[in-house]
Amino acid sequence: MCANGCKNYWTGEFCQDCTVGFHGEDCNKKCGQCVDGIPCNVSSGVCPSGCQNYWVGPMCTECLPYKYGPNCSLDCGHCKNAGPCSGMTGKCADGCQQGWTDDFCLTGEGMSTLLLYAIIGALAMFLLVAIAVIFLKVGRKSTNPYHKHPTDDAKPNLQNASNNYDSLKRPGGMNIYFSLEPKKQESHYEDINITI
Repeated sequence: MCANGCKNYWTGEFCQDCTVGFHGEDCNKKCGQCVDGIPCNVSSGVCPSGCQNYWVGPMCTECLPYKYGPNCSLDCGHCKNAGPCSGMTGKCADGCQQGWTDDFCLTGEGMSTLLLYAIIGALAMFLLVAIAVIFLKVGRKSTNPYHKHPTDDAKPNLQNASNNYDSLKRPGGMNIYFSLEPKKQESHYEDINITI
């Protein structure tokens, strides 16, 4: 039993086992990306059930071809001769295919300037449309004959206070105001003779 505890990467009652997730003679090599987090073999470092997505090799420490980055989740660019990029850095060792630039071969030649102009143009169009909509809305409010101030309805209209029925005549002199009394309808029930 170790009185002062175990050295780094060692565990167990007598410090005889590697800490989970490490392997090797001195237990100082980290296990690869084993599937479902299952620990690797403490002697060989091999993942017994295989690797997580995008990882390869018996110890699951390398990215699949054409993958790189954290968790091997990024795609390689357009490397020359359709070759894979570095699984560690993502850079193309032999350069880029024709028409592609930068270290990762992800930028098309001339595309970055074109993309910049496209973005600036789209933003300018959006701004112009927004300004036009604002001006149209403001202009409609000030010229709309139906747009009233909320207190306009409360004000009496004294100019038309002298309404009279004489102004309601139809062409030809006939008055459209006759009477508000209900019109009597004739009943034919009086003519019915009931014999029992």
